[in-house]
Amino acid sequence: MTEAMMAWRVRYREHFESFDFFVDGGGCGIVNFPEELALNLFYLEFPFSFFSDTDTDVLTLIPGDAALAQFQGMITALSQQAVAA
Repeated sequence: MTEAMMAWRVRYREHFESFDFFVDGGGCGIVNFPEELALNLFYLEFPFSFFSDTDTDVLTLIPGDAALAQFQGMITALSQQAVAA
């Protein structure tokens, strides 16, 4: 199984932004795929997928500084509306 896991990791290395293990077992990663079918194949080929409880969250990440600037702009606009009212 470990050899299959290592081969899987090599095969999908370019898609990982982060590949980590927890000290007490298990692991996690951040991956990017061009479309859903490629992500599905990634999971189908994961050597431990049929033997482990995989908890998958698909979340969209945006750059933190850009999100903070948008948030600040929204707060400023809401504050201006409140003052005008």
